[in-house]
Parts: sequence; C-alpha cells; structure tokens
Amino acid sequence: MGTHKALFLFFLLASGAGWAGEQTGSAPRLLRSEDLPTEVKPEELQRQYDALATMSLRTIEYSSQGPIQDIDGDTGVDLPCRARVLKKGDSGADILQMYKDILLATGNESLEVRDNNFVDATTRNLTFSQSIRGIPVLFGVVSIEYDDVTGRVSGLAAIFLPDRNLPSSPKLSALQAEQIVPQSLEMAKVAGAKEVEITEGTYLGYFVNTTEPTPPSLAWVVHVTLNGGDREEFLVDAATGAILRRAPLDENLTEVTRVW
Repeated sequence: MGTHKALFLFFLLASGAGWAGEQTGSAPRLLRSEDLPTEVKPEELQRQYDALATMSLRTIEYSSQGPIQDIDGDTGVDLPCRARVLKKGDSGADILQMYKDILLATGNESLEVRDNNFVDATTRNLTFSQSIRGIPVLFGVVSIEYDDVTGRVSGLAAIFLPDRNLPSSPKLSALQAEQIVPQSLEMAKVAGAKEVEITEGTYLGYFVNTTEPTPPSLAWVVHVTLNGGDREEFLVDAATGAILRRAPLDENLTEVTRVW
C-alpha cells in the first residue's frame, strides 16, 4: 500500500467513513449528475472523464460526491519543480489548478500544505488540507505521492469537497450549538448529561460523508468532557441543530479533525 493511501485511510477512518468498494475500478466512468447529491454540470463531468482517460491507472475510486477519491498508477503528470519544494503552510493553489477537473473543483476551494516528506529514498508524499472561503473542510485532505527525481505522480487520494452553493453563514450560533449537545445527551438518557463541560473553541467546518450520497453540511464542531472524564466530539448541523456525528475525542482525532 502506498503511503498516500495509508495516510488517506487514516483520515477516512477518523472521519467515520469507509471505503466505497463498489465504486472502484481501473477504467474511468462518466458520472451522471442525477446520481450525485449535488448537481454538477455535464461538461464538468465530461472534463473529469477526459482527464482520467489520459492516465494509465490500476485503480480509480470516486467519492459519492463525484470527485476522485483515489487513483493509483501512471498518471502521466509531472509536478513542476516549484511544487516539489512546498513546505507546511504554503498554498496549494498550483496543485489544485492541476487537479481541478478530477476533483470537480469550482474555484472557491483552497489547499494548504500539511506535510511534504520522503516515503523512501526516491518517493515523496505531499499532503494538503482543504478549506472553502476560509472555513475548514473537516477531514478534508488531498495526498499526492510522486517521484522525487522526475516529479511523476503515481497516486492521489482525497477527501475533497467542491463548493457548490455551500452555506457560509450558520443559522444557529455557537452558543446554541453548545446548548444542543447536553440536551441531546439528556434525551438519550446518558448518565451525567447535565454535568457536561463544553471545551472552549467551538468552530465551524464543512462535513461530508464521501461514501453516502447525502449533501454536505455546515456544522459546529463542539468538544465536550462528560461526567467521568471521557472526551467527545459532536458535529452539530449549523442550520437545523441535528447531531451529525458523535465520536470519542483523543489527541490523534483532534489533530485529524483540525487539519487546517
């Protein structure tokens, strides 16, 4: 397994999603807008297909949202020298421009370098986190594996969310989202729900399940400490107040969530 895929699996599992194995193959497919949770123009899907058709790939996997989730093989793409020396915190605008067609990017998305390190003596892994108009995409990641000598890209894995009329302003405040968490725990009859301690730093992020054909959501990320010391993370829909995700929180998951 390539390092880009190992890293991608780490993000995928941390996000609570699994592999969409039924969408895996070695030949590109022309996706249909009506099969996607958010409308995509046919010409954009055609450009994605055409770009993939130029590559000699062993694996092609699509996200339920439409963007490429994983490709392995001879991509025919060589990273320019300036991209190979990117360091943590640098903009990934050039890389996003190179892969905008297969990721179905619209132009409002941004990538920022998270890491650029050696896999072995000749192979490097370049990893980016994603945001949209300054709002982080939770678990959003683009990971590229390439030859350090030639720059040839041999794999790309991504949890990438295109911006198709995504909301940027919440209908609920951070305080309202924080109040919903203990209420939901009390309704679930969780012991000590009234003694929940809300950790400072609630923030907005986009949440998407890449393996389920459901639209993405703008969510408040709320960290809490339960009675007894267990720490958990709640994603609260910033429009409806619905709990989108509840998961144990530890240092690794905290780091994964806040990839921005």
